[in-house]
Amino acid sequence: QSAEEVRNPQKNIPRAILLSIGIVSLLYVLLLFALLAILPVNEISALGESAVIQAVDIIFPKYGAGIMILGLLVGTTATLNATIYSSSRVSFAMGRDGTFPAWFGRLHPKMKTPYISTLISAVLISSIAIALPIYDIVASADIMFLLLFILANISLLLLRYGEPNVRRPFRVPLFPVIPLAAIIAMGAIAVMLYQFSPAAWYIAILWIEVGAVVHYFTGGKKQVEKMEEEKSVLSQIITIDRKKFSVHVCVPPTNHAEPLVELASRIARQNKGMVILHSVIEVPNQVSLKSVTYRDAESSIKKLEKLKRITARYDVSAEDFITVSHNLVDAITDAAEEYESNIVVLGWKGRIKSGFVIGTHIPAILKKLQTDAIVYKPYKNIVHKKITLINKLGSDMSLALKVVHILAKEYNSKVEIYNVVPEKRKIKMAMEFFASIEESFKRGAIPVASTYIKFNEIHKVIADLKTDFVVMNADEFWDIAEYLVGVRKIGFEKRSFGIVLVHAYKKKTELNVEEIAMMHHI
Repeated sequence: QSAEEVRNPQKNIPRAILLSIGIVSLLYVLLLFALLAILPVNEISALGESAVIQAVDIIFPKYGAGIMILGLLVGTTATLNATIYSSSRVSFAMGRDGTFPAWFGRLHPKMKTPYISTLISAVLISSIAIALPIYDIVASADIMFLLLFILANISLLLLRYGEPNVRRPFRVPLFPVIPLAAIIAMGAIAVMLYQFSPAAWYIAILWIEVGAVVHYFTGGKKQVEKMEEEKSVLSQIITIDRKKFSVHVCVPPTNHAEPLVELASRIARQNKGMVILHSVIEVPNQVSLKSVTYRDAESSIKKLEKLKRITARYDVSAEDFITVSHNLVDAITDAAEEYESNIVVLGWKGRIKSGFVIGTHIPAILKKLQTDAIVYKPYKNIVHKKITLINKLGSDMSLALKVVHILAKEYNSKVEIYNVVPEKRKIKMAMEFFASIEESFKRGAIPVASTYIKFNEIHKVIADLKTDFVVMNADEFWDIAEYLVGVRKIGFEKRSFGIVLVHAYKKKTELNVEEIAMMHHI
């Protein structure tokens, strides 16, 4: 409830929770051992709650009981303070977000604390303590806390499975064993509390119903409707000439966007087009899109301004905008469709960290995207002297060939083609196909050399490559691409070349020979 008041909450809150659980557990265990060492088990059972006081009185006969009672009062006061603190912060946050009466979200003009929510919480807690039996109140509070923690664990399961790619500074270990065990254990305790105090359950249910009604009619209804209608929102609307060729660059949150923009600028220049720079700020589903402020987007704005200067070096015009969205995939695909982009350029780090694959948004984006796409994994200090194309009969190579032609012209590079030979009955067709592709490069005055390999030789060939770029069809060679970017480890970790994966949206059964022959004009 107080994460925003903590410095570095992503690290400090999990650390505080784990430390407090460990310290409290240790203290309780030591207390139990001390009791067992002083009093017999049957006497502890008979004394009940006063067993601790009796044990301390035995050790310190004159003043032990008084000290223990004073300590218990201090502990109870601290617990009450924590309860009031947490309840006041929840109502304060809800009032500020518009899902509870707005005056709950007011801060004291001088102390800057949520004084109204704190006072109301204190009055309610005091009134209930006076009006109802203490055992029923305690049991009811326990039930409410247990239900709250059950919902928290259910939310953990839903978020981990529903949003697997969200950055998580702290990850619950032994997932999903721990949340499932917690749900079962706390559910069992909550049920057992009915035997202890049926009235506690009635109080808890009544309190939940009252809270739900107040929440619904003071902003909850609008919040539900807004969440149902809320989709990826374009924070800025840009105006572009949709008849003009456009390359849509999805700017990554890391500092690896420059190579993507350089590649996009070269493609746009060869097609007399423009570059669209698109940055996405992804927020959790439970956070309103409107809560993202200029301060949150400031780093993205500065990055886009810097990237626009790169496009200017290539004499290519550029437009930039930021999307605030709950879903990165939807934000990218919706924007590409909105601006009718011809090619979308995506960056992929494609590395493994603690068994978790970084970059798993890429397949989902390619599956939903309704335009051509390029996935680029750059490599530092590339000199662009040689470009390698992995070619295969039956795959849509039109976009891959266009990209290779563009890169070869831009960098004055040599082209090396590895033609994957098919089964025997298609060899004649494949040879004609391979020859036509090689001829298209020769007509474009691009140096080219071809090599024929079997499909099962691709991994070995790529592992031994001496090149600057590898271009291949993402749909046809996705498993090989995963090896190249490090998602699957087979010895390519020390590669020294950039990787360009192309994804052609409009599929063709076979590339037209006349189209290949004309490619030197692009």
